[in-house]
Amino acid sequence: MKKVLNSLKDENSQYLLQHSDNPVKWISWGSYLKIRDSIDKPLFISIGYSSCHWCHVMADESFSDEGIAAFLNDNFIPIKIDREEYPDLDKKYQFFAQITGSKGGWPLTVFADLDGSPFYAGTYFPKDDGYGIPSLMRILDSISNLYKNSNENIKKTTENYRNFIAKFYDSKNLEYRETDFNAFKDLFDYENGGLKGSTKFPNIPVMEYLLYHIDDNDVLKFLVKTADALCLSGIYDQIDGGFFRYTVDGDWNIPHFEKMLYDNALNISFLSKLYEKTENELYLLTAKKTADFCIEFFDTEYGFGASYDADSYDENGNKKEGYFYTLTEESFYDLTVDEAKLLSEHCYFNNNHIRINNSLSLDTFKRLQPIFSKISNRRSNIKKRPNFDNKVIFSWNCLMINALLDFYEVSSDEFYFNKAVDSYFKIFHAMYTGDEINRISYQGKLLKHSVLEDYVYFLSSTNKIFSITKDKNFLNIGKKILLDILEKFYSKNILWYNKNNDVVDIFDDATPSSFGLFLKESEMLGRYIDLNLNFDEFVEFAKKFHSNYPFATPSLAIFLEKNYIS
Repeated sequence: MKKVLNSLKDENSQYLLQHSDNPVKWISWGSYLKIRDSIDKPLFISIGYSSCHWCHVMADESFSDEGIAAFLNDNFIPIKIDREEYPDLDKKYQFFAQITGSKGGWPLTVFADLDGSPFYAGTYFPKDDGYGIPSLMRILDSISNLYKNSNENIKKTTENYRNFIAKFYDSKNLEYRETDFNAFKDLFDYENGGLKGSTKFPNIPVMEYLLYHIDDNDVLKFLVKTADALCLSGIYDQIDGGFFRYTVDGDWNIPHFEKMLYDNALNISFLSKLYEKTENELYLLTAKKTADFCIEFFDTEYGFGASYDADSYDENGNKKEGYFYTLTEESFYDLTVDEAKLLSEHCYFNNNHIRINNSLSLDTFKRLQPIFSKISNRRSNIKKRPNFDNKVIFSWNCLMINALLDFYEVSSDEFYFNKAVDSYFKIFHAMYTGDEINRISYQGKLLKHSVLEDYVYFLSSTNKIFSITKDKNFLNIGKKILLDILEKFYSKNILWYNKNNDVVDIFDDATPSSFGLFLKESEMLGRYIDLNLNFDEFVEFAKKFHSNYPFATPSLAIFLEKNYIS
């Protein structure tokens, strides 16, 4: 066993612990904050999460290499960050990566000066040159030389970054632009569903916005095509239930195998709402199967856990992406002849994964479910499940609470309502202490950090329960949350994502933007109680950013079109 050379062994995060035996002398972000006034080397910041396949690859290739580790240790301060603990840092550095030419993603690799201002960023760097990407060692050597010999260039880059951020968040620098909803349709992949691209993500904030335009026939067809793909294609685990994060191809066939709580929650909500509009029972059944999967496999005594790893171990102890989900001949031993016949008639296999024929009837889809359950039970007996990261993330639990409530509203099944309310009070009492939300619970041990999304998503869950129950106690809770938000995150006419006032969450990504949801939920709360809140400056900010970045701000569009844009 390798000698432990870094301090991550004392952390709670599974992601940080996965790197605790690297020869790289990692420190956590919290440790860096304690020593930052005494360091004299540039920062090497690596951001990822425990279920990330390419994070594991980079760790196995490079961070376990003695030579690379020695160079890192001698020339940099290596900092390892769990993006789920510090989403504000992740957003800050992802934004820098994107504005400087990288697509962003994980693992995120950032080089920063002593105060944390970035000057170079990328994502995965291989150990050796490949994939059209320079090797990590080549990058490290180049950055080290630049820092030692051309430090003025680095200072100029960081100064330009800070000036850009200050200007970017000042809405006075933006002019109103005309927006055209029909331009959204240029993004639609009408053939495969989802947005155009060589990979497929659910992009639920966009789909939620389009639900407001479902009377448009093009939108309806597109949403149905997308929902059918979500329910029947490779992004869905037909055997166990639950969605994978995305597919690496444009026709939803080949999944990237981690399962995230937030994806599953948002997909449940979208399918439930689309079922209400279309009465297509396929969406209701898939939402239910997903909710049941999350309750069985994500729920813990402290709340819903975060994710299942993309990788799992084969019979020889080797880690492989998606290994658990491949099906062997033994997986079908429990099936009857008639069940095997039904399966062969309506499903096919792709890379040892079951795929459903798109043309099957709803009745056949229902008949396949007990067959899938048999295969699931057999697979679980012969293979070890991927690693479960059981950290309870406050904001993601709120998304799951909302998902269960959304499903309850269209199914009228009290079980899901009761589960949602129980989950709500579980995290409320355990993680919202005093007037502070603690973002993460590690089996009851709290991480004392929070961002705007934790408060806003909780306000959304509170409002949702009130809208169903009309219990005015939830109005009082909602008002307290709103006051906490304004006290902690509002400064200089901007609602910030973090308490350092250096990140604003305007743009939707896989989850809705905190600012967009804040506007929607505050407006809803204000219908029932006097908030003494001047919305004008928020609305002005929202209008300008949405008009300049319409495709990136669907949550802002929902609020603005409902209240301020005809």
